[in-house]
Amino acid sequence: MKISDGTITKLVLFLAFLLSVKYVPLFIQVPFTLAFVPYQKINSFNVRVQPVLKNNDLFKNRTYVGFYTDVEEQKVFDLERSVDDFYTLQYAIAPSVLVNDTEEKYVIGVFNKNIIKKNNLKMIKQFDKRTYLFERME
Repeated sequence: MKISDGTITKLVLFLAFLLSVKYVPLFIQVPFTLAFVPYQKINSFNVRVQPVLKNNDLFKNRTYVGFYTDVEEQKVFDLERSVDDFYTLQYAIAPSVLVNDTEEKYVIGVFNKNIIKKNNLKMIKQFDKRTYLFERME
């Protein structure tokens, strides 16, 4: 199969463009970045999920786990950050189901500003600077 001279010319020009001084640092940087930077440690989703995943045995026998936040209850699914918090935690505690209330035995709280304590909830674990585990006191 013969490749036309026009195709070869276009290929050479394209390679010359890619190898121009402007893009050489990227060709060097990207493979080394992927090889030596621990991606999972800097991945924001993984960083948020890991503390809860490590303690998933707390929820193993629970069908439902409550969700509590400093966002007003009717706005939890309207604000991008709180929706992100809710579904990130749902992933972390699966197969348990996260429900938007405080009536369950265990409740996970995510607070962006201040921890809002309810009278019937006792904090039993802090996962990270924003996420806490509460136990409902009967």
